[in-house]
Amino acid sequence: NVYKSLGEMKELSQGVTNNVTSLNRVLTNVKARGTWAEVQLESLLDQTIPGMYVKNYSPKTNGERVEFAVKIPSGENKDEVIYLPIDSKFPMEDYVRLCDATDSCDTELIRVARKALEDRVLAEAKDVKKYIEPPKTTPFAILYLATEGLYAEIVSSKNGIVEKMQQENIMIAGPTTITALLNSFAMGFKAIAINEKADEVRTLLSVAKSQYNTFGTVLEKAKKKIDEAGKTLDEAKQEVGMVIESI
Repeated sequence: NVYKSLGEMKELSQGVTNNVTSLNRVLTNVKARGTWAEVQLESLLDQTIPGMYVKNYSPKTNGERVEFAVKIPSGENKDEVIYLPIDSKFPMEDYVRLCDATDSCDTELIRVARKALEDRVLAEAKDVKKYIEPPKTTPFAILYLATEGLYAEIVSSKNGIVEKMQQENIMIAGPTTITALLNSFAMGFKAIAINEKADEVRTLLSVAKSQYNTFGTVLEKAKKKIDEAGKTLDEAKQEVGMVIESI
């Protein structure tokens, strides 16, 4: 029984190993990893603001396309929208090197690995900047980092990388922060929809008021006609009476 259990455990562990190997193969493949990050971001968009974003949006005529762009209604015209570019990045190699350096407790290695990661993220931010094209887009874009660990490493940096990215008009977001941001957008879109419905109600009430005023005018005319008819009947009655008296 012990040997049998050990054999079953070996089979199970082999299955886990194969799954981990497959996952590692996916994550070490740049194209597959990028697709995974993009699919993850699209899932978050679908959950929070369905129908309020577009894929592969091109703000310029040179064919450059950002992965996603959130449609934000313009304050001047509700039928016009501007786009907020969002692009996902997952520089896994640099992040793994930093994690390995941290595990080794090598201070110099950690410093070098952290700088390499920050330089890579900053380069990605500058690449995302090309999607900013006011007034078609917002004056800023969002760089989405696909894991919380990677996001936390960047925002906790003491080298001012977040400030440098802000100078490039780039905001960074991780899975949690992008969800919070998208939820705030969703609330804003609902408020806009409510305002539009309120405008429709006001328009209908205005039309109803106009029709009521028209109806009042018609009633006044009808009353005038009735009064005239009554006066005419009274005059006719008086004339008939006079005729009868004369007879």
